[in-house]
Amino acid sequence: MQHLAWLQPPCYSHWRRLVLLMLAGVVLALVSKASWAQNVLPAAQGAGVLDEPRPPVGRLDGRTISRLTIEVQDGLAQDPSLAEAIGLQVGDPLTAVRLRAALVRLHRSERVANAEVFTSPDGADGVWVRFVVTRQLRVAEVVFDGDIIFPAEELRPRLATLERGNKITTRALVEGEQTLRDFYRERGYFRASVSTRVSAPNDAARSRVTFVIIPGPQALIGEWQITGELKIPRADFDAKVILHPAGTPYAIDFVQSDVQRIRALHVARGYLDPRISEPHVTYDPGTNRVSVVVNVISGPLVTVNITGFELRREEQRRVLPVLRDGGLDDFTLEDGARRLQTALQQRGYFFAAVEWSRQRLVDEDRVVVTYTVDPNRRYRVQAVRIVGTDLLRYQDVAADFKTRPSSLIPPSRGLVTEDTLARDAEVIVRDLRNDGYLQAQVTERRIGTGLDDESLVVLFQVEAGPRAQVAEVRLEGNQLLATDQLRRVLKLEAGDFITQAQVRADLDRLTSLYLSEGFAEARIRQELDESPNDPAQVSLVYEIEEGRRFTVNRVIVSSRGRTSERTLRRFLALRPGDRLRRDKLTQAEQSLYATGAFRQVLIQTPYVQATSPTDALADVTLDVIESKPYTLAYGFGYQTNDGPRGSFELSNANMFGRLEVGSLILRLSRREQLAQVSYQFPRFNLPRVTTLTDGVTAPVLVSVLFQRQARVSFTAQRLAALIQSEVRFDAQSALIFRYRLQNVRVLDLRVTNPPLQRVDEPLNLGTVSATYVRDTRDVPLDATRGSFVSADMTVATPRIGGSERFIRFLCQAQGYRRVTERSPVVLAGRLQLGLARPYGNTQTLPISERFFSGGPTTLRGLGFEQAGPRDPVTDAPIGGNALVAITGEVRFPLLQNIEGAAFYDLGNVFARVSDIGFGRFTNSLGGGFRIKTPLGPLRVDAAYLLDPPFYVATPNRRLTNLQVHITFGQAF
Repeated sequence: MQHLAWLQPPCYSHWRRLVLLMLAGVVLALVSKASWAQNVLPAAQGAGVLDEPRPPVGRLDGRTISRLTIEVQDGLAQDPSLAEAIGLQVGDPLTAVRLRAALVRLHRSERVANAEVFTSPDGADGVWVRFVVTRQLRVAEVVFDGDIIFPAEELRPRLATLERGNKITTRALVEGEQTLRDFYRERGYFRASVSTRVSAPNDAARSRVTFVIIPGPQALIGEWQITGELKIPRADFDAKVILHPAGTPYAIDFVQSDVQRIRALHVARGYLDPRISEPHVTYDPGTNRVSVVVNVISGPLVTVNITGFELRREEQRRVLPVLRDGGLDDFTLEDGARRLQTALQQRGYFFAAVEWSRQRLVDEDRVVVTYTVDPNRRYRVQAVRIVGTDLLRYQDVAADFKTRPSSLIPPSRGLVTEDTLARDAEVIVRDLRNDGYLQAQVTERRIGTGLDDESLVVLFQVEAGPRAQVAEVRLEGNQLLATDQLRRVLKLEAGDFITQAQVRADLDRLTSLYLSEGFAEARIRQELDESPNDPAQVSLVYEIEEGRRFTVNRVIVSSRGRTSERTLRRFLALRPGDRLRRDKLTQAEQSLYATGAFRQVLIQTPYVQATSPTDALADVTLDVIESKPYTLAYGFGYQTNDGPRGSFELSNANMFGRLEVGSLILRLSRREQLAQVSYQFPRFNLPRVTTLTDGVTAPVLVSVLFQRQARVSFTAQRLAALIQSEVRFDAQSALIFRYRLQNVRVLDLRVTNPPLQRVDEPLNLGTVSATYVRDTRDVPLDATRGSFVSADMTVATPRIGGSERFIRFLCQAQGYRRVTERSPVVLAGRLQLGLARPYGNTQTLPISERFFSGGPTTLRGLGFEQAGPRDPVTDAPIGGNALVAITGEVRFPLLQNIEGAAFYDLGNVFARVSDIGFGRFTNSLGGGFRIKTPLGPLRVDAAYLLDPPFYVATPNRRLTNLQVHITFGQAF
């Protein structure tokens, strides 16, 4: 019976529905196949249908692709990477699955905004596959048009989805418009309208996005309402509290500042825990006014007491957040306890304990907060010492330590807590391990009493362990670059002691090598493997992932604004077919920024396609945003021998859109007046003659100046024209060539020497010179590390203009180093050497070209230009043909913004080169201090001349022993 029931009509109806569903599936499959007959596979972001019917793919399925084309809409240039993303080639068999996969790859490449594929027969057995794509536009820059009111620098950061290089999508544009509308409404411009405009793209599919802003009138505040449970009379909310009453312009920042003043008023009256709501703002479009409602609950009156220690009320407000900002939550009160404990520790109560309590008096509607202090004994930190090793002293790490000994200047009892001890132990371990002591540890931190019961001595017991040596250097993973080539750039070798600085330097050199060879994807990881048998022996392992080697496919420059594309291309040292060298791109970026003409420089290297398993192509795109071309700079200073000094400079960093720099410089002081007009051509490419000039560019400077300079024995008036070019080898060194034509007039000559009087009538000088400069100082105006070297050779000859013949050499070397790596004490030294001699018909060097020395920046024991030979009648210095000046200086901290110095200067000026002798040097000993100011260090030096020379006209009289110099800036 059950089997018969299974054959009853209801079950038969079930089977009929099942058969119908199967037939429907077959129909759907046929319809799906017929859709391919339209020969269109639309992408997810758009679909298209041809106007005329096409043979179905089913009939083309299995045919060979005989033609494959890619059509880019909107007239944009072809992108080679699209062919790689599609992944189909002529000769491949055609299937629907492969076409769909090609579309998916196109969209995943993020290079297209829309893509469609069309197929049609091509011959007897072939098929033509045609992809029609719309390139994905990206942001070149965002600009603003209309009455924007607010500076673009304030608007642009709010458009995070439209940063340079991001996709331009409808959603991003709509969100950007809404963001700007919200920004303007928060500032009272409720009627502001914002629209976008996208410019035509360049070859790299980059477009400028312009937001057109019409702000409309700013709304006014209609009324202020303060509601709630107020315990302060409403009359007290006067104009001192509500600074933006009804009738004043509205902005949410204005309202928020008034709300903060309402809170401050409560805190000042003792209501330290007010509940103030966010302002409720209602805008009336009819009147363009805003009503503001703020709900305030004043809360209980709060009393704060400190027991166990006396603190002035002003200091209590400074230390305790509850008194300064209000709030009765646990976090605020606990923070106050920590701050109070710190304040006690700064007074010498290093082991003070602070607890807090909170009591609510309901009947009085009052809260009492009590801080209970147990200060314990008061101490003074007599000394902080690192023991157990001679490798590190407290002075070496004092700048990083929180634990400090007592001091008189500034007055302090020092500081020591458990927190500072733990942190400073980490500093010690870090520094020792960075120096190669990989097993270093602080085994004990002790606090003991000093010479009396009120003094403490803090000791850090250290076990440094052995210093690690390099057992071997292993390079793993490199395939395209030979191991020998890589080892040549590494400095650490087997047997060397290892330091973290050396390891980092080797890693940087290895990375730079790969980037300079075109491996833009190279990743290098460094590890130290300790030997299980000997912890002092470590293996230095570099794990290298080379990636592909890239070649430049195209160089695309977006030229907007005044700068021409040709000018920008001069800065890119790469051409199509060159290796993609990151070092050259970085150098180009730095050079463009150095012109001062650009606010932003963006160099990108979008991937194009692979040419082999190990090589690929990439484009180089350069986008720039220009800054304001004009720069106005001025400065003031003071020098003892010169008095007040001022300078003014006006320059244009982008003349005629060619990045040529025009400038006007004025300098004025009691001793010097200068006016100079200059024009600089930024880049002239030198021919690739040697490896020295490979890829080197040389800017050319043309300048005309007038200078009037009062010297100690005469006044020189110069009118000069010069042409100068500079070859920069790297960021630190350069070679400068200069041709100068001068007309020199000497006035107020206080010299009776006949040769000098005869020669120094108005004369013309034609000189050529070469100057080598290398600067590795960390801070040029106040260096603590590095060196500065300059050497100048000048030749004057009538063959290039002028009438005099002489050779002049001037060399200067400066060096700076700390006593130890972390010591605040700096050792500085300088050597100056000048040599000159006339030749040919010229018998005496003109006085305007002779060497002079003495004063605040040279030999400080002498007055301004008082060194060397003197006139026998007037005793005026007459300079000489040789100069030697040697200075040694120790700079050390005194107070937070005051630095002390002690120095020793020796040297002199000599009439002839043959007169140079150590016994004729002057010797000066001195000291001083430097005060840090926004204009640079204000320097005060006092120098004592140990062996002052005699005057010539009055033989029994010596030069002054003591000189005091006041000036801005270090002596060197």
